[in-house]
Amino acid sequence: MPADVIERLRAADPARDVDPIAPEALLTRLKATPPRKRKRRHRALLLVPVAIAAAAAAFLIPSANTNLAARAYAQTAPTSGHILYVRTTIETTMRTPTVTKDTHAIRERWQQGERWNERVEMDGKVFGETRGADGKLRFSDGTVAPQSYVELREPGFVEEFRKRYERGTLDQSDTTTFNGRHARRYVVDEGRNRAEYFIDAESGMPLGSIEEFAVLSPGPGQPATGPNGTFTATTVVDAIEQLPATPANLDKLR
Repeated sequence: MPADVIERLRAADPARDVDPIAPEALLTRLKATPPRKRKRRHRALLLVPVAIAAAAAAFLIPSANTNLAARAYAQTAPTSGHILYVRTTIETTMRTPTVTKDTHAIRERWQQGERWNERVEMDGKVFGETRGADGKLRFSDGTVAPQSYVELREPGFVEEFRKRYERGTLDQSDTTTFNGRHARRYVVDEGRNRAEYFIDAESGMPLGSIEEFAVLSPGPGQPATGPNGTFTATTVVDAIEQLPATPANLDKLR
């Protein structure tokens, strides 16, 4: 990977001062590139359930009326010819003996198939990247990212949720409240890593997640021999929309 790309990724990394044991992929997904020059477009955001997909889930998936994860999986399926728009707010905390760091980010992604355009506002700075029809991922300054970076960036929040559902690693837990909404909790327990997904108890749409990872942060002159801290990322879903492929919406992919 070119040295200048590595330096830009490091500068945007909320955990650049520690040695993560497990959350490397997540941390990489939180990295971005130099700011776009265009102004942020303000828009009204609305969480839009896909009613047709929900009806299909109830018909095709056993126990879909009671299995909210199955309903969420069906409702977030890509719609042919449409653009999937996802807006999330991500709060991260790093706690180790030597590091205390918090970050706040708003992430927007417009995606159609393997093409996407993503905008991230992190702690007052704006970053962007676009993957075009040629499969190449370009940062806002025109730099082409290496394939290894593309593979790490490809899954967004919805894709990660759907992959975990497909692998059967979502364990249904209790009912709770998430971001002020009545929700069902689903847990992914991987030992040192733990994720909790929250599904709206009524609509069956994903509300967000909380992921916690064990990290390693060596102290001054004393290398740590095991996990001695945590990295936590709380993701709140602000909007999931299936946008028709109008010229205006297709422009959002570029």
